[in-house]
Amino acid sequence: MSLQTIRDTVWDILLQEAASPSPADNFTVLTALNAVRLDAERNHDWVASKRVAYLRVMATTGSLLSTATEGYSAGVGPTGAQVRIKGIRRARRGSGEGNWAPAHVMTYDKYETLLVSADRKGSIGLAGDEWRPSYYDGTDPQMKTMVEEQYRSFLSTKAVLLQDGLRAYVNEDADQDFKLWVYEWLPPYLNMGTDDDFMITYGSDYLLWGAIEWLNFKKGAFLPRKEGSITPEMVTAMKDKAWASLQLWDAYMQQTDNTYIGAD
Repeated sequence: MSLQTIRDTVWDILLQEAASPSPADNFTVLTALNAVRLDAERNHDWVASKRVAYLRVMATTGSLLSTATEGYSAGVGPTGAQVRIKGIRRARRGSGEGNWAPAHVMTYDKYETLLVSADRKGSIGLAGDEWRPSYYDGTDPQMKTMVEEQYRSFLSTKAVLLQDGLRAYVNEDADQDFKLWVYEWLPPYLNMGTDDDFMITYGSDYLLWGAIEWLNFKKGAFLPRKEGSITPEMVTAMKDKAWASLQLWDAYMQQTDNTYIGAD
């Protein structure tokens, strides 16, 4: 199904106009479709929105996540079209020749709690259990000192991508290139001829009923179909059913790795 087909169906069910929709009508329906899809993206990380992106992070100023791109060229750096990052799943740091080493991703605030001072002196704040070795129970002072020294050494030498809101920083004194595995925001629908994305292809029913619900609230009164009556409650129920089906499809996309890797 295309965006044009969804628009025509919405127009037929809700607006019931004999004449073709005007540019203003098209804009209203397009606004509804964008709002419905954005709500779906906010509420779920879709497998089909996984991407690989490349980002050069400046040592002194950091870099906006919006500068991430879809390609990388050795000796040049990130290239190509923008990737609209929703969230970072994992990262690797580049060496400049296209080789990538593991890197950690954490928030700037988390990093600061682990490094009490900027010059990496003082005590490491082991605030979360995820940072405590299984053999450390927090009661032995000597063990505490040893563990803090281990993490101070680790954090001062390990490549770390620090996320602070919409910007990324590094814990080093030189610019760094990163290869990122991310979830991406889909580009907005700009016109009815927009190329199909996974939401149009697999979630057309959700977009359809979600747009009808959105337009109904905007108009302030429900317009029944000629051959019967579809109440607002029915529309919401149809949207919820389509949402459940779309999430089920997404779950299927995550069940492809069913191979046991081990001895024969």
